[in-house]
Amino acid sequence: MSSYQNRSLTRGFDVLECIRQSQRPPRMVDIAARVGLHTATTFRLLAVLTEMGYIKRDPEDRYVLDYGLFRLADSTQRARLIRESAKPVLLRLAQELDGTIQLGELHGEDVVIHERIFANSRDRDLREAFKSSPTAAHASAIGKLLLAYRGDKQFLELYRNRSLRSFTKQTITDPLYLQKHFAYMKSKRGCCDFEEAIPGLVSHAAPVFDQEGNVACAIAVSSWTSRINRSTLPQIIPRLRRAADEIGKLLAHRPVVAVGPET
Repeated sequence: MSSYQNRSLTRGFDVLECIRQSQRPPRMVDIAARVGLHTATTFRLLAVLTEMGYIKRDPEDRYVLDYGLFRLADSTQRARLIRESAKPVLLRLAQELDGTIQLGELHGEDVVIHERIFANSRDRDLREAFKSSPTAAHASAIGKLLLAYRGDKQFLELYRNRSLRSFTKQTITDPLYLQKHFAYMKSKRGCCDFEEAIPGLVSHAAPVFDQEGNVACAIAVSSWTSRINRSTLPQIIPRLRRAADEIGKLLAHRPVVAVGPET
């Protein structure tokens, strides 16, 4: 064991491990007994971990792991948790909007799509189009929206004095022009891509907020201009926002790690 052991830190992790390994959410007295701590010490540790968002107390005064640990997960596990939480909502939304639904995150200058759901098997042209779809953030609705929420400072660090790659005649290639629209995107909680990545394809994205008000990811609906255009967007946008809010609530209430013991 390290000579630099910190008792409070060690005890905090012991409490988290106790909660993780319990077959059902434990109460404070259960945790104290299993970890071997005085109930007053256990109470203080639980209060700190709750305040930090790593655990929470349910209506039966039992403790479960909370969203704070979700943010610490590695990118692969985090993507899996997001995808599993969001998929039922995305499937329903694809049928409601008769479009392709995507869920993605921003990694550096690229958009990583964790889930893509097509409304029906007949959309072969859409499937083919997405195979060659660019991942550059500046050319997609999800990417532009997440860049806006990332903030001006980080955006300028990445794109200052650069010309952005053009994928269609509509692609925004001036970073400063794109930056000017960030405040508008955030005020509207959404962003459109009008044929900026793929000719004829339109997308609209909405942010998914976590319980602390930070953007965890974004979802978007995409289709050809015959289905999604300026006349149909007023009906589409409210549904997309409601779905994004629903996913945010599911993420906030999902345990980060299974409560049962490992097998």
